Amino acid sequence: MNDPAQGTGLTDRLAAVQAQLRVGLRKEITRAALLGERAAKLLLTGQSLHVRSGRLRASVQSEVKEEGGGWDLALRAGGGARDVRYARIHEEGGVIRPVNAKFLAIPLPIARTVAGVSRYASPRQVPVPLRFAQSKGGNPLLVEAKGKNAGRPWFVLRKSVRMPARPYLAPALAQVEAMLPERLESLLQRAIEAPL
Repeated sequence: MNDPAQGTGLTDRLAAVQAQLRVGLRKEITRAALLGERAAKLLLTGQSLHVRSGRLRASVQSEVKEEGGGWDLALRAGGGARDVRYARIHEEGGVIRPVNAKFLAIPLPIARTVAGVSRYASPRQVPVPLRFAQSKGGNPLLVEAKGKNAGRPWFVLRKSVRMPARPYLAPALAQVEAMLPERLESLLQRAIEAPL
């Protein structure tokens, strides 16, 4: 015979396991998101790219959303308060072309800081007059126009530059994905075996 009390006990047990799993899943996914964010930031600290200003690394964020009975974990970079437009091209690679000029001006060591960042927002801001010239190999340059350093190159000019992909988000997510199954299996086992 069916005992109604046993049915209620099983229903209560299943409800308790479900509640415990829901809380545990949220914790594990949130933990995974934070670990993914940390991994991406570590990749940006010299493994994939070399830190210049730290803006890209500071823009990396993780996000966890509950959607349609499941969880969505995302890693993002470049948006928010720290608008870092170059986040995508570093992750995926691509071609950079000038927007408001005929050439991209690539700063040579004299026009860069120790960190490798251009000292000037534009070649027009360089404190000495520059003129167009060509290297022996035919590359267009901006060089000092006059004075004792006349002809010293400050910028190489390019119509476009191909940036190689240097992913930092995808490898971080892959690291997190590799460890999640074992942790979720452990969570399920603990929830099923837990006393009421």
